[in-house]
Amino acid sequence: MQPILEHKKRHRKRHESWNISIRKVLARVHPGSKIDKPSKLMMNDILNQFNQRLSNLAVKMCDHASKKTVSAGDVQTAVRLALTGNLAKYAVNSAVKSVQHYTDSETGDIKHPLSRSSRAQLVFPVSKVDRILKKNALHKNGRLGDTAPVYLASVLEYLAAELLELSGGAATNRKTTQISPRDIMFAIRNDDELNSLFKRHHILGAGVVPEPV
Repeated sequence: MQPILEHKKRHRKRHESWNISIRKVLARVHPGSKIDKPSKLMMNDILNQFNQRLSNLAVKMCDHASKKTVSAGDVQTAVRLALTGNLAKYAVNSAVKSVQHYTDSETGDIKHPLSRSSRAQLVFPVSKVDRILKKNALHKNGRLGDTAPVYLASVLEYLAAELLELSGGAATNRKTTQISPRDIMFAIRNDDELNSLFKRHHILGAGVVPEPV
């Protein structure tokens, strides 16, 4: 009789999908436009990279200040370090408004509680951002403040809106309503702040885009 072999479960690294949020943001900034599958993969890669990077920076800021709880202020400092110029300015302004909406809103009743995203008037799910932030904070034996994931979700939503708005414009210039990876790369290359930001990041499926003339 052959011995029974125990198969160990493979633990795959979890990659968050933002597809639903991407579609909702696109409908807001470019009604009637579509985005193809490779472009969705590219946008997901960009958002996951920045979610992870900003989460790491926020936890480091908290640890540097000898605090145990990662706050919205730590996330704001991380954003100012990672982004530059108007990109940082408008991302921070957007996040501050979202946190204000969240703190001023009602939680709903027991039978119909409101989600954190609804309370902050965001389409990006705060729960997904919370998961990464909490994991990083717990790794440092810390805690997570209530508004920190709301702040970061708003920043990611702003970044997605900025990229999709510019990419939709690039697609329109090609006389099409469907965004392609090349449109996203043209949007990045033709915006000084985005171009500077993404020079430090490898983007999945980006390819090579010629310099603007």
